[in-house]
Amino acid sequence: MKNESRVTSRIRPETVSWVGSGLVSGGILLAAVDMVRFPLMEEKLTTPDGGLWWLAAMFLGAIVLCVVLRRDTWERQAGPAARLGRTRTVLLLAMSVSLLYVSYTAFSPTAFSWTAEDPQSYFPDAAGVSLWTATLAITLGAILMAATAHQPRLRPLPGSVPPMAGGLALVLLLEFGLGAASLYQPTEHTVTDAFPDTPAPVPGDVSEVGWEWEVPQDVSVWGVEPGPFGPLLTLEDGVVALDGSSGEVLWSYRHPYDSRVHVVVSDGGTRALVTRQPAADRSGDHHVTEIDTVTGGILREFTVPPLLEEGDDEDARVDFLAGASEVSLYSWQDTDEGPRVRVHAVDSNEELWFPTVPELQGLICSNFGGWQSGENLLLHEDQVLITYSCADEDRLDEDTTFQDLSYDNSEPLTGVVAAFDARTGEENWIREWDDTDTELSISVDRPVPGTDSHPVIVAQGRYRSDVPRALDPGDGSDTLELPPELMDSESGMSRDFEHIVRAGSEGTVLLSHDSAARGDGDEHEPFLFHRVSASGEIIATAEMPFSTVFLDQLPEAVALEDAVIIPRLEYEETGTQETIPAVVVIPYDAGPDAVRTIRFDEPEFTSYPGTHGARTGDHRAIPVPGAVVTYVKGTETTIVRGLVG
Repeated sequence: MKNESRVTSRIRPETVSWVGSGLVSGGILLAAVDMVRFPLMEEKLTTPDGGLWWLAAMFLGAIVLCVVLRRDTWERQAGPAARLGRTRTVLLLAMSVSLLYVSYTAFSPTAFSWTAEDPQSYFPDAAGVSLWTATLAITLGAILMAATAHQPRLRPLPGSVPPMAGGLALVLLLEFGLGAASLYQPTEHTVTDAFPDTPAPVPGDVSEVGWEWEVPQDVSVWGVEPGPFGPLLTLEDGVVALDGSSGEVLWSYRHPYDSRVHVVVSDGGTRALVTRQPAADRSGDHHVTEIDTVTGGILREFTVPPLLEEGDDEDARVDFLAGASEVSLYSWQDTDEGPRVRVHAVDSNEELWFPTVPELQGLICSNFGGWQSGENLLLHEDQVLITYSCADEDRLDEDTTFQDLSYDNSEPLTGVVAAFDARTGEENWIREWDDTDTELSISVDRPVPGTDSHPVIVAQGRYRSDVPRALDPGDGSDTLELPPELMDSESGMSRDFEHIVRAGSEGTVLLSHDSAARGDGDEHEPFLFHRVSASGEIIATAEMPFSTVFLDQLPEAVALEDAVIIPRLEYEETGTQETIPAVVVIPYDAGPDAVRTIRFDEPEFTSYPGTHGARTGDHRAIPVPGAVVTYVKGTETTIVRGLVG
């Protein structure tokens, strides 16, 4: 009993009241500072009604101070603290209840990651959280003052100043604590305990769906890349690695609460760079994490400054084009320099160099209107590749442009492909051809799975008759011969040729028509997929009837070791805009009757159904160790499927 009385005597009502007054005063002061610190008329506050509830809290807090701290509080000989009268006590209770309602109403769950309904609704707001902190401090202070119902005395100072200062310190703690809590965005990084000993082989043919993996709700799939043991799914909030044989998650690294995340898979699928700009980071810095895709472990983490800083051209536009483990390509367009492409270091965002079309004596060269990533500009591992065309300077006059020369078949242009070191900009190799009729485009093609081929650079012209060229990325040398059956001459392809399906250093797959099977006036000859050796010999052919797929689905064809597959979407006339994903399988050397279709059970919802009974361009297939992975882009719920033999 004696100990209890001692504790009670130490915590005096006037002490609690001074702590409460410090909280109320600190909350009002914090709100006043926020009015100067934040442009509140311009801020998009998460608190309801544009954040006006904090004004009500300030007003009620001022009333609380007036009710409790009367004039006799400050007198030298004020005497001991006295209980408040019934009227002032009731008024103080009413103010406390009103402030509780204001604090509850002003709280915005979207300002904190753990209270937001879902990651997409999370919206960090420094101004709104600080103003709600002020409201909360005023409310807590009013409750303490109402609980004691005493009018404190300033004298003696040792009994009033410390608890008052303690209340002010609590406001600072709340400000820093809740401010830090609102910026907390958890990282979901998981790694399985069991990894495959060796990667499974890529299927040479497929016959059924071996596994399915459903993408998290409200998350889109940006792409699928082959990884060490299966697919690497690049999502809008991170990256997930699956076992290609079973579809089980090997590891995942996701930032579901970050507003800007993009993933780059490089170094042959062994590295993944996750770059994010946290929604709560007003500095604009980019946070980069490099992941070892073999183990799922983090190799390094660093922060780089934004590309555009204060004072730069407000009208400047910067777009990410491509990235590797050491460099990134960006498209810049501003009022001073016009559009160009810049190469920046990943770990510092420092500009390293920028590709240009050379100026040669007696020649004029052009990239036909600027650099286009994936067309005349390409980043492949540690090299930047460009292509442009040149012509004699005397061929141009006031009435003739370089574009006009590309349509003049009487005198061809000189097509050029050049490779540069991605970090230094030094030229590694250059190839020229004097017989190109149009501008060239370049791409890196994946070889046929199950072979010892490595990727090659494919350069081709605008028309089907232009001869495609496959180049070794290391030195630019020719890697493949084309079959004479599909050529009219050394500089032109036959009318039957369509395009390259897949190309590698040890062989390629070409698509053509079978003109021999066409009668007079019949335009529905079958399609032929030719598997060609490096020496130009056709070693296998897969035949597909003309009506199997639509023409604009042909570019999505994927060549396997024993078959060619084409993903498609079959649009159902149900009035619900549903499409049925399917994959057409065309085996080699088995005839047209062997063509089969694998249809999936679950329909996909799509906002823009295609015409003629199909939608194209959104259903993709990627060969990976253990399976051929298919997924549909542009749907509300994406299911990633693994096709097996």
